[in-house]
Amino acid sequence: MAGTTAEKMEKKAPMEKKMPMEKKAPPTTGTATGGETDPKLLSLLAYIFGALGGLIVFLITKDKFAKFHAMQSLILGIISFVIFVVGSFFCVLGVLGFIPWIYGIYIGIVYAYKGKMYKAPYIGEYAEKYSQ
Repeated sequence: MAGTTAEKMEKKAPMEKKMPMEKKAPPTTGTATGGETDPKLLSLLAYIFGALGGLIVFLITKDKFAKFHAMQSLILGIISFVIFVVGSFFCVLGVLGFIPWIYGIYIGIVYAYKGKMYKAPYIGEYAEKYSQ
């Protein structure tokens, strides 16, 4: 007799060549440098989400650039809220509270996301002072 069943199977179906396993890239976390999220993106998000976004970004990041823009966003958000609340007593004037928020989004898109340290008039100095 010619061999066992395993040997017969090998003769019928020749062994396929095993392709070397492709090396997988290490998993990305969507971060720019060593576990930190991109400061420009954090700055933009701080302006888009107003005072709450500014507070969250200010608390979670250690980057000076992101902290500065987060503090500036927080101040703009507080000003916007105060104008909205005070203006809402006079009906139509409550809408004026959105102007600082829209200005903040403008700063976020035009300056912060491009990596520029833009100081908004009047509040930029305070933001720089308190973001340290």
